[in-house]
Amino acid sequence: MSDHSDENGWGVVEQNVQKLMEGIGLPPGFVRSIYEELDWSFVIQLHALIEAALVHALTKKLGGELEELFVRMSTLGRPGRLEFATALGLLQPVSVKYIRVLGRMRNACAHGIENAVDFSVEDWLSKQNDRAGIVLDLCSGPAGEAAVVTMDGKFTTRGNYLREHPKLVMHWLGGAVVAELYEGGELGALQRERTRLLE
Repeated sequence: MSDHSDENGWGVVEQNVQKLMEGIGLPPGFVRSIYEELDWSFVIQLHALIEAALVHALTKKLGGELEELFVRMSTLGRPGRLEFATALGLLQPVSVKYIRVLGRMRNACAHGIENAVDFSVEDWLSKQNDRAGIVLDLCSGPAGEAAVVTMDGKFTTRGNYLREHPKLVMHWLGGAVVAELYEGGELGALQRERTRLLE
């Protein structure tokens, strides 16, 4: 996490996110715009975007004839999109953990409009019994949680920044996961084409 968009390849992440938006027919600024939504709407839309990115990546990796199967499949079920994407190497372990956390948030928002209206990412995180584990998962473990980062000219740790700005971090990580899925899907499509040409 940094306040400079080109550090750590963030510019590449944004490019891949934009390419995926084009590929699934969403407007270019969609990912940025959902951050401005109320927290419940932010979570629902971000989760829907991750679902679409999973379908896109799996379809690219395995072929268009399977798209309808992936569309009907749940994300977290067994077998589900996440299970397939993990088995095919489309996601890093930290991304899988992120999607599971986002799924829990989404479930909290989706079960009754009364829950959704007052939903806050910060409140949700603070009320979780396994909050420390969630922070560790989203920071890639103890070393990631303790890593010192510069945000707005101030030093802090990734863990502290996540606890203080969970919605922003969920937004950033969501963009990174979408970019990772796009890249994995494109690589899978190239590998399928190469195999086809060699046959």
